[in-house]
Amino acid sequence: MESIHCEKESIHCEMESIHCELESIHCEMESIHCEMESIHCSILSYSLILVLDPIHWEIESTTHCPILSYSLSYPILFIDPSP
Repeated sequence: MESIHCEKESIHCEMESIHCELESIHCEMESIHCEMESIHCSILSYSLILVLDPIHWEIESTTHCPILSYSLSYPILFIDPSP
């Protein structure tokens, strides 16, 4: 009886570890996505450097995917400025 219990435990553990592995792959992809977003953001911030509040930008950049906070903080700056 005890060995059946142990076997189930080990199957559970194995699945847990597969789940964890998948989670970490997901996290890795998330962070790659964030990195790319932040590169995109830096490009935007260079072109809009005069309009941006740099201190605010720095705070936003360090928290999470900057493009998200950027678009929330400055939605109007995405309007095409060309006449």
